[in-house]
Amino acid sequence: MAADYIGKALAVRIPGDTQGAVALYDEAIDIWERVVSDAVLGERAFDLAKAYSNKAVLVGPLGDNLGATVSCDRAIIILERLVNAEGHHELADDLADACSEKASQARAVGDHGGAVALYSRAIAIWEPLVNEEGHRELANDLANAYANKAKALSVLGDTLATVAFYDCAIAVWDRLVNQEGRRELADELETAYSNKAAMVSAPGGTLGALAFRIKPAP
Repeated sequence: MAADYIGKALAVRIPGDTQGAVALYDEAIDIWERVVSDAVLGERAFDLAKAYSNKAVLVGPLGDNLGATVSCDRAIIILERLVNAEGHHELADDLADACSEKASQARAVGDHGGAVALYSRAIAIWEPLVNEEGHRELANDLANAYANKAKALSVLGDTLATVAFYDCAIAVWDRLVNQEGRRELADELETAYSNKAAMVSAPGGTLGALAFRIKPAP
């Protein structure tokens, strides 16, 4: 029955009935919470975590940052157990996604320090997946995490760290755009260069900043 609610939630999300989708995710969560315990997660644990993650993505833009954060927390708790205690390494990407979504909610309410810590957790998961295990399909997620962490750091006034993480994002996006042909990511690459330039020029280093405003190769 819970799977039916998820199917309906996905169906109503497409035409834009966000509130209806949230209600259906709640129905599915209520059912799965009854069969998933913290002591023995069981086979439905990932379904429950995914439902929480999907709900968080929906309720955040509706202004319910607290609800989104609570949903992320529950997803993270379940996924950490599945990945780290029960050896479901294939779910590591889902854990990183949940950490990144919670970081976005933290930024939305002005908790930039909390966002930095959460983006760091996501990065610590995505880096080995991309750089050591060859999951190039996750490279854009990694680059976004670098860039978002840089944005949070810039609000905290840590210019050097901000520039360093924009450099990380630029390195990933440059490879994706100019070596792997991902031209749809060219705007992200240009934005990262521009944001880095803004940070470098802030103390007055205008000429140095110009060097960073480089458009990706055609």
